[in-house]
Amino acid sequence: MSANDECPQLNSALVDIFPELGSPKNAQKMQWLKPNSRVARLHATFKEFPIRHVPILETNPGELKALISRVDYAAIMTPPITKLPIGRLSEQELRDINDFIQGIAGKPISEVFEKFFRGETQKLFSSDRLRDAIKKLTEIQVDEQNKINRRYRTLPVFDENKLLVGMLSYTNIFREVLARQGCDKFRNKTVKEVYKEAEKLTTLSADKTMLEAAMLLDQCVFTHIPIIKAKGSRIVTGIVDDLTIATYQHPLLLNCFEELSLDEIKTSITDENTVKPTDSIGDVMEKFLTITYPERPTAILVCTKDNNAEFVLQGIVSYTDILKKFSSWRHDNNQPENQE
Repeated sequence: MSANDECPQLNSALVDIFPELGSPKNAQKMQWLKPNSRVARLHATFKEFPIRHVPILETNPGELKALISRVDYAAIMTPPITKLPIGRLSEQELRDINDFIQGIAGKPISEVFEKFFRGETQKLFSSDRLRDAIKKLTEIQVDEQNKINRRYRTLPVFDENKLLVGMLSYTNIFREVLARQGCDKFRNKTVKEVYKEAEKLTTLSADKTMLEAAMLLDQCVFTHIPIIKAKGSRIVTGIVDDLTIATYQHPLLLNCFEELSLDEIKTSITDENTVKPTDSIGDVMEKFLTITYPERPTAILVCTKDNNAEFVLQGIVSYTDILKKFSSWRHDNNQPENQE
């Protein structure tokens, strides 16, 4: 087995696993904005490029000032017109939305997203170990002072000269694990070994409202809620996530959206966006990658089907579940590592 086929070591530097993180050409492709860039430019960046996070720097090379995610953006901006149930809005409400968008578009990012510029923002260096990257991608960062709970699904990577050389996401790690022959034992494990069982999950019935889901997500650390057919049922019809809720939970729209049911905003489940308990971890990682931007999930429902071909909830598996399992499995199977 060649070195390129070996399963990545937890103590390997990121640049050794992802050579592009050492490439100046890759650095030239990075999308980043300045604190004084306008919100309209941030909007255009999210719209035109298949990215979930935009690093904010004064210069490149330079210090990372903030990291704005699609969820952060959705929480500030109103939903796009295509997602607005126009029939619920009065002419005045539509004018208010238009005025708000026009008023905020020309403001600097640092003003509109000011709370994300406070304190230290998570980042990686190309020399960091894989184990440290996995830890940062799976841990929730709690800022009690600013009341921000964030999990970074993607992190900017800098070289020793503070040059932004890449972005590392859980999807990059999944692709490496899928591509390398030495990871086959891990890929062949069943998802049953990693998913959270249905009995341990918090669910909501389809008739519950967007605001009820928003309150639940505000109080908890999870980011996805399975939507069941009725209270006490295991028949699941869809899922909502933090991005969906952030999109609709806007001060201008609370009056018209407060009774918006989860059935109206959920992502309906199908064979394509669910997995079975017997599926392999490799199959599940493939599914995470197959469901493409902008609907790429960070958690997938684990289901079986009843005699009526309805989906029965068995659990949920997130990218963090798989990364944590990989980290513990790799630690158990690594050869003795150098002590420092």
